[in-house]
Amino acid sequence: MDQNGIELRNALESFRPQLIKVATKIYEYAAEDCVQDALIEAHKKFDDFRGNTANQLFCWVRKILMNECLQQIRTKSARVTNESREIDVADPQFETPSVAFRREEELSRLANALDSLTERERDAVTYRYLLEMKIRDTAAIMGTTEQAVNGLVKRAFVKLRGNLPIADFSVLLR
Repeated sequence: MDQNGIELRNALESFRPQLIKVATKIYEYAAEDCVQDALIEAHKKFDDFRGNTANQLFCWVRKILMNECLQQIRTKSARVTNESREIDVADPQFETPSVAFRREEELSRLANALDSLTERERDAVTYRYLLEMKIRDTAAIMGTTEQAVNGLVKRAFVKLRGNLPIADFSVLLR
């Protein structure tokens, strides 16, 4: 590995603790796996990165992480069979198979509903509600105003209400 590869690996690894916090908010049951997969993906796709600063690199990797978490939610949900309603309950955090199944279904519907949003709407909702960031911090990360973030969130919620039952929509506000 050349010097640039080592520097990139070190930079990406320095983000790991913050990324684990982000992943835990989105998909606590597989946070470590999501982070590892996101770091690998970021390393592979580094040539696509268009920023100049460490903060821009972190934001880019965090976006990869959010997509990875949503993808893992979808993948896990796909393993649940409709006929037998079986679920992998190897994770000790699940209290019962029915609770685990219900949670996975909610997360899957949320992931699918988030796909109906524009990228900016999805980012605003993710930062604001899944990562519990303040409006001003969300605006700063997105490079926009607080009013624009409020508008994005409002439009996103209108779309989400149309795509999610009330019970599923509440998963955002937990």
